Amino acid sequence: MITYLINQLALAVFNLCNVKIDAYRITKHKRIAHGINLTAYALFCALLCWLARWDVWQVVIFCVSAFCNRQFTFDIPLNIKRGLKWDYVTKADPPASILDRIEIRLFGRNGRAPFLMYGVVWVVCLIIKIFV
Repeated sequence: MITYLINQLALAVFNLCNVKIDAYRITKHKRIAHGINLTAYALFCALLCWLARWDVWQVVIFCVSAFCNRQFTFDIPLNIKRGLKWDYVTKADPPASILDRIEIRLFGRNGRAPFLMYGVVWVVCLIIKIFV
């Protein structure tokens, strides 16, 4: 369990570093490399799972929680760093991010609903991890 929590913290640190990079790129009017961000995050998650030597189900739980973790430790800090409300939803039509497109389709322009869902899923993953 402690490895799981330490890895969640490692993901948060990774995300906060990514926030600094993306915020800088935004202020310089450069594009955000969503594909590179996704690949780097997936590789970092894979490295943490490999180092933890988890079985398949633990990896699945960790990856789902890592996805939810990113919404809180990347999206919110990036919005705040850009001087936007924490629950900001892009005005781009269509958004560059595939995830933004899915969230807008599911929740409309309500920025709080996705975070509530991600929070609940993250807590459920934590509870499952306690018993697995």
